[in-house]
Amino acid sequence: MSASTEALEELAEEVDSSDKEDEESDDEDGPSPILITARDIAQPGVMGHIYKDMVHHYYVTKDWSPGFYCTLAKAGFIAVAHENHGLLVPEIQRSYCCVDLQNSVCTLHAGKKVTKRSKKYVLKIDTRIQEVFERIDAHHAKYNGKNWMGPRYQAMLAALMAGGNDVGVSQ
Repeated sequence: MSASTEALEELAEEVDSSDKEDEESDDEDGPSPILITARDIAQPGVMGHIYKDMVHHYYVTKDWSPGFYCTLAKAGFIAVAHENHGLLVPEIQRSYCCVDLQNSVCTLHAGKKVTKRSKKYVLKIDTRIQEVFERIDAHHAKYNGKNWMGPRYQAMLAALMAGGNDVGVSQ
């Protein structure tokens, strides 16, 4: 077992023991999140340990860089914001759906009507990101008043969409 895996296990044990102290509180629905960094993900064996750990699936980080956000996504995390504490909260997805159009053993079928109707539409990505953010804010203001996608998260996504990064996001 590598030193990084041992360190991650020790951190998990610390989290588990602190959870036992917090069990009297009704606020928690499981183990506390574990701190994760780009260095952790790069260490051999750490992601294998994370994938096998069926107890912990929430992690926290203070790294809001677009590159790390993409690294998390490629590793199977979906990250949301907890801006009150300045944290990005990646959740490892235990199962999800992904259609690999490049290496698929099956083919997708689009009927003639769908194909005909779709010719008049063009899919454009990242052309009006600020308007998307404004509409998300308006939606949350109307229904619950709290948008988890705060200014810091929006700035990170805008940086990704601008393409000024080295993470392979293309326009």
